[in-house]
Amino acid sequence: MLVASSGWSVERIVSINQCADELLLNIVPLDRIISVTHFVKDPRISWDADLARDIPGNSGRAEEVMSHRPDLVFAGDFSARSTVNLLRGLGVPVIELPHPNSIDDVLDLIALVGEETGYVKEAEIIRAKLSTARQASSPQTTITAAVYQPNGYTVGKGSLINEVLELAGIRNVAASRGLASYDRYPMELLILDKPDLLILDPQVHASPSLSHEMLSHPALEEVFAGARKVEVPPQAWACGTHHVFAALKIIRAAAQSVRAGGG
Repeated sequence: MLVASSGWSVERIVSINQCADELLLNIVPLDRIISVTHFVKDPRISWDADLARDIPGNSGRAEEVMSHRPDLVFAGDFSARSTVNLLRGLGVPVIELPHPNSIDDVLDLIALVGEETGYVKEAEIIRAKLSTARQASSPQTTITAAVYQPNGYTVGKGSLINEVLELAGIRNVAASRGLASYDRYPMELLILDKPDLLILDPQVHASPSLSHEMLSHPALEEVFAGARKVEVPPQAWACGTHHVFAALKIIRAAAQSVRAGGG
């Protein structure tokens, strides 16, 4: 029987949070993971769908979780409080993973999952790879960028995404304006700032919602034509797991294109 650093058995692990799913699927042997969320099994929103293919899915309800007789449950900041409280009331250990706001937070989450499940060495291998990727230097330049999301939201200071931009040698115009982690960025200000790169979600092409339509506004199409736009899949940084370094790779390449005169 495998015992975690906390002292409890971890033969049967359940996750009710997609971000926890992604960490567990890459750290813990799959036969130890008894159930994951339905979200992580969807290849349209998860890069770990193949790993989760044969693992039963759940919708985060307490009765579903208890049917799997878990030794340990992983939840997140936005998991239903009623479910978390009920599981704890039934004596089930629940680990709540906070959403990371920095690369250090991501590394800490990976270490925490390793410690709580007993797979410390496996977690450390991933941590080491990510630490190496972070240390790869990017030229510090005057290149600017803005992340523009449905309904005109952006990502500013104090966020994981802002740190990714900084690691790519890019200045986040939203952070320069003092905008917070997730804040409204009026299109007029965006056009006035006219950053070198406009970072968009590729799902804009598949989503018919009004919130996504503004990302295809003719003004944006005109101002940010050609190489001035770069698309980063939400799977890369929505959760703040090890996948965030895929976003860093994409943005570094886009910045290099601008430096070379491609935008």
